[in-house]
Amino acid sequence: MSHSLGGRTACVFNDEVWPDFVALSERIPPFLRLQTLRAEDSVEAEGLTITPVPVHHVVPTFGFIVRGDHGSVIFAGDSGPTTRLWELAAGVPDLRAVFLEASFPNRMRPLAEASLHLTSTMVGQEAEKLPAGVRIIAVHLKVAYRAEIERELEALRLPDLEVGECDKEYLFP
Repeated sequence: MSHSLGGRTACVFNDEVWPDFVALSERIPPFLRLQTLRAEDSVEAEGLTITPVPVHHVVPTFGFIVRGDHGSVIFAGDSGPTTRLWELAAGVPDLRAVFLEASFPNRMRPLAEASLHLTSTMVGQEAEKLPAGVRIIAVHLKVAYRAEIERELEALRLPDLEVGECDKEYLFP
């Protein structure tokens, strides 16, 4: 998969930077399937219904509402403050959790606003747009600022807010 970037070519997933997973899926039992996503058009995969929803970011980006037999979760993706995703979230009766980015500490709000990411305080503002009682899992914390972001998130005193952990299995019964 090669894309032109202002006269330069980015080579991703074509055996130059990363393996060509599409070609590998043609030679061995398939493990990758590509599908074009369109805003708010749901797709089915492995028993889940996945609805892509445009979010506010510097490049076109989707958040995802993922529905399964035991409830729904939202992966908000890379996004600054957004609206449509939360409008749709209000209509998901079995919403169990939202994975919401918390990229920067509050002191870096100008950078967060310019890059369309969230600070700790902005996470709190986005949380106000969610239905009550929904678990919020903060993700995408910049490693250099993680401890500072964690302290700021804790200071929000949101009962359903937690910081996501690598290698943790999240279950939503």
